[in-house]
Amino acid sequence: MKYFKACKTLDELKKDYRSLALANHPDMGGSEEVMKAINAEYDQLFPILKLAYNRTAAAPTHETAESTRSEFYTQNGWKGSRYEMGRSTKDISIAIREYVKAAYPDCRFSVTTHYASMCSEIGVALMSGPYEALKAGNTHHDVNYYYIDRDEDLTDWARAVMMDVNDCIKSYHWSDCDGMIDYFDVNFYYSLGVGKWDKAYTVKSKQAKIKAPEEASRQDAGIRVQINDDFNGIEVYFGSRPTREVLDDLKASGWRWHSVKKCWYNRNTETNLQSLRRITEPKLSAAV
Repeated sequence: MKYFKACKTLDELKKDYRSLALANHPDMGGSEEVMKAINAEYDQLFPILKLAYNRTAAAPTHETAESTRSEFYTQNGWKGSRYEMGRSTKDISIAIREYVKAAYPDCRFSVTTHYASMCSEIGVALMSGPYEALKAGNTHHDVNYYYIDRDEDLTDWARAVMMDVNDCIKSYHWSDCDGMIDYFDVNFYYSLGVGKWDKAYTVKSKQAKIKAPEEASRQDAGIRVQINDDFNGIEVYFGSRPTREVLDDLKASGWRWHSVKKCWYNRNTETNLQSLRRITEPKLSAAV
């Protein structure tokens, strides 16, 4: 390690990254190559210190290097990885709506845009899904996006969904605020919720379509591979539970299970595509 060799904790790593980004980002007059090297070291060290943090933390973090690696421009400011100057709040709302629709096809979200004289706001609410989202019989809940990981009113499933949606929103966000002098500058404000005050969250499971035995057999044997451009990843969806041999091969090749999207995922590289082909081709051949 060249830039983070003194970091012993996750908090120290994120703090040092902020300082290094402020000093070395190309938009601040720094070197693009130096910034790439800083990002590479940060990505390498983050999961190691995250693991150490989660061993003793009362509330384990679900952050990733990518979700925390914002670009800093001022002492108080940052922008998300998808931020584009001039993009309207309405266009951002459309992008968020497309994301949640693709990422959570079994759920229904309300994504609204509100305008005032000097600001705009995006409201995102999870309105229905296949599982319970709230505890203690609650029908709606306003989510504080600063403390999602500690929100005791959310079920584990809803907490994971809300954290992912929050990361998506933040990726389009810009903020340069200093509460000490009452100075606030953002491209939009936003709110998160489960259900609304006038419309409760509901659990809705899709009715399974009855298929002919031959059709069911072909679909269950199928494997769908999807490229996730937003996260430079590969997602693999199996029509039925893979064999133990396939599961062991996936794990040994670095593939991981996404408990929310119900798929196996890995980085989009030629090596990973080759490993996937090696693992799944025998299964596809047997199914024909």
